[in-house]
Amino acid sequence: METTIFIENLKYVFKNLGITKAYVAKMCGVSKATVSMWLAGRKPYRQSIEVISELISSLLFIKITPEAIQTEDIKRILRMNEVKIVIIRKMIRDLSDLNVEDLVTLNEFVQRVIESEATTERLLD
Repeated sequence: METTIFIENLKYVFKNLGITKAYVAKMCGVSKATVSMWLAGRKPYRQSIEVISELISSLLFIKITPEAIQTEDIKRILRMNEVKIVIIRKMIRDLSDLNVEDLVTLNEFVQRVIESEATTERLLD
């Protein structure tokens, strides 16, 4: 693991995504002191790295793999996915303005599209 890259990515998350050491510690089932040790260079367990990558993925609406958080600059990943993130955030804001009935109708439509695509793929195979 590239410890330096992981540390920089973790610091970026704390500074820019509103995540606290206490929250990461709780999600990973460790103490805040353990998170501080990670920031000082101690290698976290694989399970903790997976939890952190899932947490970041859910906040940024893009998939950050455990490998990526250890080896790639998260700022570069965000720049590459910036348009996608902006679009998804706008969609979420727009969806929050809909009433429940419209959301149900939209969900049913999306499910039909997914089923149609799956059927088309099976027919093409």
